[in-house]
Amino acid sequence: MTDHHRAQGSNTRLGVGIIGAGFISENYLGFLRQSDRIELIAFGSRRSDHRSSSGPYRSLPLMSVEALLADTRVDLVLNLVPAEAHAAVTLRCIAAGKHVYSEKPLATNVSDAAAIIRSAEDHGVLVGCAPDTFLGGAHQAARNAIDAGLIGTPLAANATFGSHGMEAWHPDPAPFYAAGGGVGLDMGPYFITQLVNLLGPVARVVAETTIGAGERKILCGPREGEIIPVHSPTTVHGALMFEAGCTASISLSWDAWAYRPGSIEIHGTEGSLLLPDPNWFGGKVKLVDKQRTVHDLPLSCFAYARPNTVDLLDMPVADYRGAGLLDTVEAVLDRTVHRTSALMARHVLEVLLGLNIAGDRFESVGILSRVDRPAPLRGHSLPVPTDHLIFP
Repeated sequence: MTDHHRAQGSNTRLGVGIIGAGFISENYLGFLRQSDRIELIAFGSRRSDHRSSSGPYRSLPLMSVEALLADTRVDLVLNLVPAEAHAAVTLRCIAAGKHVYSEKPLATNVSDAAAIIRSAEDHGVLVGCAPDTFLGGAHQAARNAIDAGLIGTPLAANATFGSHGMEAWHPDPAPFYAAGGGVGLDMGPYFITQLVNLLGPVARVVAETTIGAGERKILCGPREGEIIPVHSPTTVHGALMFEAGCTASISLSWDAWAYRPGSIEIHGTEGSLLLPDPNWFGGKVKLVDKQRTVHDLPLSCFAYARPNTVDLLDMPVADYRGAGLLDTVEAVLDRTVHRTSALMARHVLEVLLGLNIAGDRFESVGILSRVDRPAPLRGHSLPVPTDHLIFP
């Protein structure tokens, strides 16, 4: 890291390089270009035939990955390569002395996740990982309600999501159905991260998993009509036992012909919380008290709540992907608490892999790692553009 970027204070910035031109990249760039704490340096391509004149990075200089990792202006790398390469690219960046923020999952196995954490400690760098949607206004409002005791002691929860997978809208869905993929590792991080944010670490899991069909047909993009094999679970039904005593059911499926936005419910001794889809940052949070009166929780004091795009049903949603990268930048520059840490991502990964193992073995699987709930965002000075906030 350069001396300029090592300087402390609100006027400093980190130089950010990007590796990977994934489908999600434009979502990140729309957010990051608004931050005064980030300087976008370059796009490092792993492909010799990549053209900087097209795609989301056409305004960024194009260089090889080797050149990007050698560039002293780059302090942090945003890792947007396909999931199966996350760990290898992250370890390579760490070895070059770069901080990293990776798309989820952190890795596709626990040993690689542990290696990332050890290597980051050895090299004195921070590694952050998506999802960061739990930083959104809706989910932070729910966290605040639980911390304030509005539902008493959490006793039970459930989380659900259903669609018919990626092939109708993603131009390259094959990796999501390959070994090491599946609905759990793709959609599960949103739900498990949010549940850990609300309820703390998971102690053990049980599950049933299925592969709905052995093949899928790509329905859009240049590979439309191509048949791809399915080697990973497309439906996961599981139960989570949390260290604090709460239990949760989880149902994730790519075998549902009707799209059902995700939802989470938390039920406690004094009431219930009804949360919106954790794939997004905003939405409405409802508190149901013991008299069964329904209250909408206010979001005005929480960041990342205002709708700024639409979902697959053309419904307005709040999407601020990149907030977690900014959280990592703040942790580097200002020594603030790191919410989107590799420790959190490793625990979430272990839970998700544990569900797959439990489904294969028909037995309870213990989760070995533990992680503290991330610090709530309310009242923190994390700088965001003013249009990312809503006010009364």
